[in-house]
Amino acid sequence: MKHSRLYILPLLLLLVCFLSGCRAPQNPADEFRIHGNIWVNELEGATVYLCPLGADKKIRVDSTIVKNGTFAFSGYKHFMAEIQTKPLARASFPNLLIVTEPGDIYVSLGPENKVSGTLGNDTLQAWQQATEEITRKIKSFGGIIDFAESAGDEASRNLYQHKRDSVYNAYVARTRKMAEGVESPLKEFMEGLYPEK
Repeated sequence: MKHSRLYILPLLLLLVCFLSGCRAPQNPADEFRIHGNIWVNELEGATVYLCPLGADKKIRVDSTIVKNGTFAFSGYKHFMAEIQTKPLARASFPNLLIVTEPGDIYVSLGPENKVSGTLGNDTLQAWQQATEEITRKIKSFGGIIDFAESAGDEASRNLYQHKRDSVYNAYVARTRKMAEGVESPLKEFMEGLYPEK
């Protein structure tokens, strides 16, 4: 009887710790803090969502309410995410890609969505701007190529197809180079966009 009590006490202590949610304290240096500003009055009181990018079911969607033109998120899991607003607002304001990495992350939602504050998010903002610029250039080349083709001007069509391909290849190379400079979930995301063949 005496020996059985010696085994029960440690088991009870272990059970109490487990049920009370004992866990190692989080390191404050690993915390991400998102400070958001909204520059559109229609979003006051709206719900803003922090949605993990991709199919990572281990990370839940987080949400908060816009108050006085601001919102905030914080946490310790580091992942690629999108900041999303209510469906009606999304029609005029696209979702904003961010990386939740340690430090203060500054988000601005409005006519031009922006993210900054950490190396990964500064890199992501530069990449998003480059992507928008390249998309415009490639579309403009597409119009010229279509016109040259409809006019039967094969030389011009080939020239502008080559220019379009050169611009695209330079963009892909730049994206790969940017991925080399960061060590966060952003690196895996960017490397996955244009994998080496």
